[in-house]
Amino acid sequence: MPTSFVLLIAFIQGVTEFLPVSSSGHLVLVWNGAEMAGLPIVFNDPYSQRTIDVAAHLGTLLAVLLFYRADMLSLLSGFIQSLRGNWQSAAAQKFWLLVLASIPLVLAGAVWSVVMDGGLDRQLWVVGTASIVFGVVIWWFDDRMPTNLEEKDLNVRRALVFGLFQILALIPGTSRSGITMAAGRALGFSRQAGTKIALLLSVPAIAAAGSLQAWKLLAITPTQSVDGLWQTAGLVALLCAAAAYVTLMLFTRFLPLTGFLPYVIYRVALGFAVLTIAMSL
Repeated sequence: MPTSFVLLIAFIQGVTEFLPVSSSGHLVLVWNGAEMAGLPIVFNDPYSQRTIDVAAHLGTLLAVLLFYRADMLSLLSGFIQSLRGNWQSAAAQKFWLLVLASIPLVLAGAVWSVVMDGGLDRQLWVVGTASIVFGVVIWWFDDRMPTNLEEKDLNVRRALVFGLFQILALIPGTSRSGITMAAGRALGFSRQAGTKIALLLSVPAIAAAGSLQAWKLLAITPTQSVDGLWQTAGLVALLCAAAAYVTLMLFTRFLPLTGFLPYVIYRVALGFAVLTIAMSL
């Protein structure tokens, strides 16, 4: 696979990971478009595929950790305080509420990876339909629900709702960030507060997904030369991190002005594009 194509995939992954537009939908379009054009870009070695996947996860994880570094330090402080018996601090409570909200996705994701093992990832009709349907869901909750909650209003019940919504992200084309932001709006959180909670929840989600890919990587033996693979993986991680960081900065800055409607329109257009490709194959 040409390095230039790998870096294109990394850039797309970095830009779309945290936007409510479905990174999987974009990657499906790129992969299938390249295959339809007859480009020799597919890895023949699963070891290389997994390595690049792990690198992309590391890059996006680094981006969100750096972007929310103050929050990360606060959450770490809260975790340490809880270990010392101080469960009443706001930081400790927030840390464990985010952990609680992450448990449903981690458990469901582990089962999903065994049962499905990526079986739906390349099903274009699934990706296209999910992009459209959940795009409308995001618009509905954003447009119709009242806004009266902020970050401090997160509690056990609301954390569980966030967690249950995240399970839907296992359907390719849904967008984990998008459906989690929809959960925030459904609960009545402001756009900024719901979005921040959703993005903070991306840390354990990405870490879990990356760890799963790393675990699968350990079970694979390269069947061909991997010269240059680690340099390519490093470039992927750096490009993903840079693209994701800039995207986070712009998205959070302009969300109060734009709302979610532009992303919903884009999702619907993307979904129809994917379905059009599906019908042409």
